[in-house]
Amino acid sequence: MAFAPLNSAEIVNSAAVPPVLNAGQTDGELRIKTSILTVTAAGKSCTANLLKLPAGYIRVFPRLSHIRIEDAVAAANGSIGFAAYTAANGAVVSADPDALLTSGDIGNSTSGLVLLGTQEDGELYVDLNSKDGVTVTLTVTADQNINAGTIMTAVAYVPVA
Repeated sequence: MAFAPLNSAEIVNSAAVPPVLNAGQTDGELRIKTSILTVTAAGKSCTANLLKLPAGYIRVFPRLSHIRIEDAVAAANGSIGFAAYTAANGAVVSADPDALLTSGDIGNSTSGLVLLGTQEDGELYVDLNSKDGVTVTLTVTADQNINAGTIMTAVAYVPVA
């Protein structure tokens, strides 16, 4: 016997008459924040501030976000996350240096492109609610090189109403 179609809460709520709003959901446009960082000299074991996401309540989609490190050594590993920030309610939120990528291979592979959020426990999205915005950081693992070159970053997010 076949199953009847299964519907998510969002589908059921939107089909209701009158429609029911889904709490914490947004039908906003996907936005991409980009940055280019030029590294002028080779270095080991560093933290780089890549870009600043806007203030307010946003939902970041790590699996739609990318980083390209033009000239890292083949074995380089690094993590991508957030610097400490002030939440919208005034509380200080501790840094989470691997919220988007945990010890990922950022080395110079065939494409040089790393998909964020590919760690085994990677979340579909990360919610942030900040007073002044959140800085996205790259932390290069100790004794790993990044040579002079360009680091290009694109982080996908949606403002949440």
